[in-house]
Amino acid sequence: MTEETGLDAQELEPVFADFDVGRHWTTVFWAPRTLGELCTDEPHAVRWVRLDVILRGPFGSFYKRMFRALDPVGGVV
Repeated sequence: MTEETGLDAQELEPVFADFDVGRHWTTVFWAPRTLGELCTDEPHAVRWVRLDVILRGPFGSFYKRMFRALDPVGGVV
C-alpha cells in the first residue's frame, strides 16, 4: 500500500479507530515494515515534531484519545 509519503507500507495492522466528534471515522494503522524512499511533494505531509506540538494542533484531541488507548497506564499523555 503506497501512501502519501511514497513508502510502500507492509503488514498493516489497525491499532486505533475513533469517531471524531460526529464527523467521520479515523483509523490509525501500524506498519512494522516499509519499502522505498521517503518521497513526497507535500511539505506538510511528513515531518518530525515534538509531542506537545501534535497535541496542540488541529487533531490534538484525536491524538490524545489515541495515545490514551494505546498506553492505558498514562506514560505518554
